[in-house]
Amino acid sequence: MTLIDDAVSRSTKGEVIRYNDITQAINVKLMNYNVHDRNIERYNRGIQHRFEYYRSKVQESEETDPNNLLMVKKSNKNIYTAEQGVVLLNMSTLDEFVNLHMKYALDSKFHKYTRTFFINCLFAHLMTFGNFTALVNAMNGLSRVSRDWKGDLDYDSFKIIFTAMGNSESSKRCAYEFFTYFKRHSKKISRGYYIGMIKAASYGYVDYGVQFYIYHYLKDFGNLPESIIRLLPKSETMEQLVEFCSSRNKLTPEEIENYWATNNLNNSPDKLFREEENTNPQRYIPRYDERDVELLQKLLT
Repeated sequence: MTLIDDAVSRSTKGEVIRYNDITQAINVKLMNYNVHDRNIERYNRGIQHRFEYYRSKVQESEETDPNNLLMVKKSNKNIYTAEQGVVLLNMSTLDEFVNLHMKYALDSKFHKYTRTFFINCLFAHLMTFGNFTALVNAMNGLSRVSRDWKGDLDYDSFKIIFTAMGNSESSKRCAYEFFTYFKRHSKKISRGYYIGMIKAASYGYVDYGVQFYIYHYLKDFGNLPESIIRLLPKSETMEQLVEFCSSRNKLTPEEIENYWATNNLNNSPDKLFREEENTNPQRYIPRYDERDVELLQKLLT
């Protein structure tokens, strides 16, 4: 943290250092974060016990028949995997890690962007090796250290959050929670953030959710870029919508309202989580979404 703060302090007047400049190095550091884990200790004891057992069997085989050796499985550690696995996916370890480093940064009165930089590195690590739930747990840990933790988040922080959300098969409700948070605080929802929400809505029954976010995207930006069009489900309704948007340079709010009303498309949150019979191979898992959103509702108030 001290080195990061020093780098941040030196870069404030020039080019600002960003988390993705050192993501790979940080990932290696976090993967090898040394922590005592009782589960790992028990596992290692079990491995040692089995090794001693098999070694004794091999010795017996050598004494009776030197050509009939018992095969012993050797260690096969993947070079991309730390010895202890992804230690920060353990909730108690993650909470301790966040608490220790954020308190140190606050007590040391480090530059505000140092905290942001640390958070972004942590979020990127959890997104790469974990899932959206891991980010929710990290946010919960941050909230217990500082009441103003959301003030340490920047564009990159939310970009990581929305990217992880879009990759999750259980974040429909969480996506809407962030949507209402941004609208409630008059925060701009970027094109990239919308992509995350549209992708999150693309699991399970997709029509209502995708129509809702496309409606608000058009209200904010006036037209659909190729990056959004590629995400739309294949259907006659979506093809007609794309054709309608392509016929105009920028849609007015009135045109958007009329098109949604005429074609009976959804722009209401009331239908957002309604699951109807569908053939979508991307299955939605509501139980994890409901668990995470319950925590997010407390964090984003």
